[in-house]
Amino acid sequence: MLKRILQGAAVAALLVGSAHAQQAAPAPTVAGAPRIPTANDFGRLPQIDSVSISPDGKYIAGITTPDGVTTFISIWKTDAMNEKPVVINPGGLDGFQYQSVEFVKNDKMVVNYRELVKGIARGDGSKAQDFVFRAVFMSPVPNGNVTEMLPPNKDSFSHVAGDRQAIVRVLNTLPGDPRKIIVQDQRIDGSIYKVDVDNGRSELVQRGSEKYDYSLDPKGQPRAREYANGDGDKLFAATEFKNPKTGAWEEAFRWYPKDRELVSFADFDDDPNVALAVSRQGHDRAVIMAYDTATHKAPEIAFEHPLFEAQGVVTSTRSADYGHVLGFRYRADKFRTYWVDDKFAALEAGLRQALGVTFDKIDWVDINTGKRVKIDTVHDFDIGIAGYSDDLSKIVVVKSGPKVPPEYYLLKDGKQLLLLGKSYPQIDQAALGETHLIQYPARDGLMIPAFVTTPPKAIYGPGPYPTIVTPHGGPWARDYLTWDPTGWTQYFAARGYVVIQPQYRGSNDWGQKLWRAGDREWGAKMEDDLDDGVKYLISKGLTKPDKVAIHGYSYGGYASFDAAVRPNGIYRCAIAGAGLAEMARFQEKMSQGFGKQYQRPTVEGVSPLEHINDVTIPVMAYHGDTDHNVPLSESRRFTDAMKAAGKPGKLVELPNMGHEINKWSPLNKRDVLVAVDGFLKNECQMGGA
Repeated sequence: MLKRILQGAAVAALLVGSAHAQQAAPAPTVAGAPRIPTANDFGRLPQIDSVSISPDGKYIAGITTPDGVTTFISIWKTDAMNEKPVVINPGGLDGFQYQSVEFVKNDKMVVNYRELVKGIARGDGSKAQDFVFRAVFMSPVPNGNVTEMLPPNKDSFSHVAGDRQAIVRVLNTLPGDPRKIIVQDQRIDGSIYKVDVDNGRSELVQRGSEKYDYSLDPKGQPRAREYANGDGDKLFAATEFKNPKTGAWEEAFRWYPKDRELVSFADFDDDPNVALAVSRQGHDRAVIMAYDTATHKAPEIAFEHPLFEAQGVVTSTRSADYGHVLGFRYRADKFRTYWVDDKFAALEAGLRQALGVTFDKIDWVDINTGKRVKIDTVHDFDIGIAGYSDDLSKIVVVKSGPKVPPEYYLLKDGKQLLLLGKSYPQIDQAALGETHLIQYPARDGLMIPAFVTTPPKAIYGPGPYPTIVTPHGGPWARDYLTWDPTGWTQYFAARGYVVIQPQYRGSNDWGQKLWRAGDREWGAKMEDDLDDGVKYLISKGLTKPDKVAIHGYSYGGYASFDAAVRPNGIYRCAIAGAGLAEMARFQEKMSQGFGKQYQRPTVEGVSPLEHINDVTIPVMAYHGDTDHNVPLSESRRFTDAMKAAGKPGKLVELPNMGHEINKWSPLNKRDVLVAVDGFLKNECQMGGA
């Protein structure tokens, strides 16, 4: 594999032109009407992604693709942006895809990639295929050397790598060391290594284990570790810090999974003896606590948002103040940053003004207290700081939102704003819908957040419209007011559907009340929340009552199966992607180790497979054949049982498709959209465009 990357690098300069040259022109419109995007438009890989800038600001690198399938590493010189980038080609490997690129030194990048490997021996003696994940160091100069790091082994396959976009996580770029960085091998035990960027030689910093998960301080020393211990009611998770004076590991935080008041290490403060942790202990929403590892004083709140959950800490990557706390992240309509550093606060404000960011002010009810307030939410798009040079003379900016696929810009010297490229320039934004954060009351009065995407009125009028309910996976997860890379919202909004994404009870990161309200309500109140969202849209004149479908994936697929067996259902049809068909499998999965007390007690409810005879609507399931999270057998059992009972059901099996989106090919994405669209039009007769 490494030889083929080297061969590709040798011909790099002969391949693709600039990022602008790669962008296919949108198809012409008819009589001024917006062009409705196709499944191919959404299914292809983004034309530019994972953009990174070197510390000295001389180079920018990103993952690009000229055809939406084959990925390249494109490298620009920031002092010659009018020149074509150098492009590194991996060669024609089956299932190959660059996953991420990140500058770690002025002249070195860490690149993670995947490829499809066939003929893998399984325990039963059979042969199979799976994705393998690897990482290399690359030089940004033409014909530069490529060095493999953490060589592949049996533990690098996707069923171990899970949904991670990379097998190597850069923990510390060691700005004071010209040739070494510190990384974590994420394949199996989380061991931490100091690696030479020139030859890939590594030295162990901290051996990983099944028990401890280690974190580093800004100097690259293992100073924090988290672990679980005990059994039964005494099972707990703890965070320990290494005493700066004695070197002894000392416990600072402890929480019990049965209580679900999680405390997790976030980062160190500017003072290396002060640790920051995200905590739910004694709080309706997560806050960030500060703990002095030297004095052992009781932790104090470092950051708390009055309405939304804290998520983490933003620290500097500049060599002059590496690890300096710049701000705190929290989960609102999208991930937001509360800047404590004035320079970055001013930078974000200036960029928003320059790129035309606007906000909508909406009414909001605090789910925990019932207090009514006004909040600002994104209108179409926002900006983010994706990277910067040491001297802040060059800033990489990403502009994106629910209606705007990510666009990357370079800000030079605070004056010149240059477009690097658009991820989906072929999509006509005038054909896309508007997405808004709303709330509606469930039948028991609990306020349910939701994201609602309405079709463009210029094409489809003011409504009402056919509607698709799209519950997220998890269920301990949530959606955000951001671009949807699957196309499940905008592809269908562009075809005249309203798409609602209810943040049903049991959704995480909206506060304790909504989260805990989903306990043992699978197929019951969690499902009621989805139906109540439809009733709310009907009351607002947005939804045709007889034109409602449900399409969910993973837990959302379970919700779709359950919707099909519910008495007095409100849906014309149900579409389940990689869905659980019966409760027993997930209950068994959660009945081991930490999950036995953390999530298993919350998993109770309806098992759709046991109610096949209650199905009264058409059901389509689709499932990847390399899914290690929810096995294909779940969808097979449900659809086979439907056929045996004489019910209208079908199954679409997708080759070489895993559970997580980083294991989907462009063909997988297109096939899903085409299959769902066809089912809605034909079997479901929803009437979309």
